[in-house]
Amino acid sequence: MKLYRGVMTLTLLVLLSTMVFLLLLFDDDILRLHSALVSQRTHYVDQSLLLQVRSQQEKSSACSSVPLDMTGNVYQVVFQQENFIDDNQQYIWCERHALFKQSPKKAIYEGGLNTYIDSDKVSLFESELQPAPIPHPIDKYDHFYWFDRTQTEFQLSGSIYAVIVAEGDLRLSGKGKISGSVITGGSLTVDSDVTIVYRKATVKNVVQQQSQWHRAEKSWYDFTP
Repeated sequence: MKLYRGVMTLTLLVLLSTMVFLLLLFDDDILRLHSALVSQRTHYVDQSLLLQVRSQQEKSSACSSVPLDMTGNVYQVVFQQENFIDDNQQYIWCERHALFKQSPKKAIYEGGLNTYIDSDKVSLFESELQPAPIPHPIDKYDHFYWFDRTQTEFQLSGSIYAVIVAEGDLRLSGKGKISGSVITGGSLTVDSDVTIVYRKATVKNVVQQQSQWHRAEKSWYDFTP
């Protein structure tokens, strides 16, 4: 009987020791898991803070680096830390401000200034609204010339690729060919030795170039919008 009790006691001690060992082992795994989670969370927070600082510093100028030949009127800029494997990104939206309300579809728009030019955006492009130089270049590059109400004549001395906009009346004199489009706010007079033909590629290029990307208001996100 005493031997039986001794065996039972020993068995209980072995079982108890095993349970204690397993609990300690389990607790150790939990501690390691908790430590790993804390470390990962700390790393995530640190990277998020760095990313937020970067996005706040760059958001005011990020849209100006968006290429003008991008299609559409909105564009999403993504900020992401290099070598940061977690899906941690921040965003801003850019919107296009364009001088042209729509792309011209034919060679001549006499009196069509208000239809094709956005008067509210003219001030944004003021530095680029210049008449043709004298003499004007004769090459295969696309040009954009703007004549204010006091500049009423453009004398051609050869063929050009261009979109020409006049705020008021305009006379095209001299000799040459304009491939692109001509838009006026007033009357258009074309001398007999001047030819105007529509060129889609030139119009598309000029319309794109006469636009700017600006950051949309309240468009910063730290999640996928």
